Amino acid sequence: MKARKKTTTAVKSVDPSDTKNHKIFSYATSTAPNGPNRKKTITVRGLPGSTFTLLAQNENNEVYSFQGGGFDRTASGFTGVIPSDGVFKAIVNTQRAAGVDVRLMSSAPETATQVITAASTVKANIECVTTGLSNITIVSASSFESGAISVDGTTSIDFIFTVTADAAKVINLVRQPHFNYDGSNDDSNGGGFELYDGTVYKDGGGSIVNANAHSINVNGVKILSDIKYNPIADESDIAFKVKFEKSELLEPQEVQANSVGHSAGFAQTVSIAGTVTVGQAGAKDSNIKLMLFNFLEVLSK
Repeated sequence: MKARKKTTTAVKSVDPSDTKNHKIFSYATSTAPNGPNRKKTITVRGLPGSTFTLLAQNENNEVYSFQGGGFDRTASGFTGVIPSDGVFKAIVNTQRAAGVDVRLMSSAPETATQVITAASTVKANIECVTTGLSNITIVSASSFESGAISVDGTTSIDFIFTVTADAAKVINLVRQPHFNYDGSNDDSNGGGFELYDGTVYKDGGGSIVNANAHSINVNGVKILSDIKYNPIADESDIAFKVKFEKSELLEPQEVQANSVGHSAGFAQTVSIAGTVTVGQAGAKDSNIKLMLFNFLEVLSK
């Protein structure tokens, strides 16, 4: 079965002088660990070319100098530009400051530059997606959502997705689902999410080379994760991990000969259970997707 081609979000760019079209989608700051010389990472996402100002202050209202690496009363805010990949990162060495407040502002407040303000509370959602598959139905819930949490807050979502094949079909659980955070980012220019392209690997004699099925696409790119999210499309940078607890074969079926060697089992119905742990919620609601086609096949009986 042929899958849809992978689509990536086109990250447009703006000229730094065209401030009326600048957009900052989100910004997040990491929590600095305990001890001296602590470091706080600041991540700003937006349209490439958009300008912004970062102002980091300690409890004494001293301003952090991103050039000098310290706090003083003569430093001013740092003006940055979103790079071509849409993500700007900077490090603040908090030193011995009891607390550091980081604010992000438009660097041209007199214009129509848009800084998208974070909501006071947000939600995270995991959705089961059948893109690339046919003759299959999601039974019961197709998505699970967290309760309202604060921006940068933490939460967890337990999920169980159940899918069943049409009566004349059978589901092949090719392999167990897996998760890799960097490999889940659908906005990444390289090393991010890959949807399986449906390639059937065969040797010179026509036999399927099973080791590559649902693991490597025809372009040689390895499939690192079966989870997909897009921080630019969501305008929300979220830190999370997914743990798959169990993939269960319900109503087991006979093994199909053309899939011998690349199957964990056949069934009329398959359930996948796990937990999403959100370590830091984004500025807006975040959508996480489980892409079934990466590890399931639907075959005729």
